Amino acid sequence: MSVINKMLRDLDRRQAEQAATRAAEPGPMAGVASVAVPSCQNAPPAASTPARWWLAALLLLFVLGGVYWFEFRQEKAPAPALPAPAVVSASAASAAPAEAIAASPVSAPVVAAAQAPVAPAQAPTQALKVKPEKPPKKELAAQALSAPVPERAVAQTPVRPSQRTEATAATPAAEPQKSPAQAAMAALALAQVQWSEGDQAGATQVVQGIITSLEKNPAGDNAALAAAAREFVRMATVQRRPADALALLVRLEPQLAKVADIWALRGNTAQRLGLHAQAVHAYLNALDLQPGQARWMLAVAVSLAAQGQTTTAAEFADKARRAGFLPPDVANYLKQLGVALQAP
Repeated sequence: MSVINKMLRDLDRRQAEQAATRAAEPGPMAGVASVAVPSCQNAPPAASTPARWWLAALLLLFVLGGVYWFEFRQEKAPAPALPAPAVVSASAASAAPAEAIAASPVSAPVVAAAQAPVAPAQAPTQALKVKPEKPPKKELAAQALSAPVPERAVAQTPVRPSQRTEATAATPAAEPQKSPAQAAMAALALAQVQWSEGDQAGATQVVQGIITSLEKNPAGDNAALAAAAREFVRMATVQRRPADALALLVRLEPQLAKVADIWALRGNTAQRLGLHAQAVHAYLNALDLQPGQARWMLAVAVSLAAQGQTTTAAEFADKARRAGFLPPDVANYLKQLGVALQAP
């Protein structure tokens, strides 16, 4: 605005000088107009005032138009595009095989920048933070492609297929499915824990279920079935149900006929029920499979004495004594039944 005011003042001064010059020149009408000369010298012509305002308005519009055109051109200026070599280097880096990436520690930053879509956009900002001076935009684009990606960006990159393969190979294989015998032994251990916690009825039902399952799927050595049978006899004896135990052992005789202690359990159960003939038969089968067992010999002597066969009972009692097992209370019981024991 100061320029416009200066131009207006110059214009007024020039018009005043021209008016003064015209007034000083003599003319044919000088004598007639001499009275009105002072008023003409003090006031400018009436036609000059509108012209000055129009000229000032045109100058102002010209200045404003120039300023607006300059600002509008600066805002519409297109941003410089990234150079073409940047795209070539990114595609070349992404085409590198996974094995070369894992083996070369130097090329890892470039690969991470190519795989992570966020890394190229953040790299110029990180480069600006490192350098105090602001380089040109072209230099920033080149630095964004050549600068290594920070560790944080590498950690956020997706897992490569080779890494997924290695993780799958390192994962341990699933445990093999247990055989019926192994599953039965595991269930039998749980039943024993259940029994120890006081749930005797529930534990007995579990053992019965195990025995039924093994009867349908018999194993080669019947070890699991024999273990379940022993556990059921023990539980039934504690619950004072020897008849159930004997019925089970009779039912399992085809599968457990070659197990000596199962025959001994059957003889003991028969003795509890007063079935001494079955007890003698069971104990003799046990001694055939495993001879020299003093306890089983003494049990045969007791069942024979209960049937009145005192002579044979004395022979088995003497064998038990020589084997090292003849408790005094059992010896007294045999004597009460009429068995003549030899002196030690």
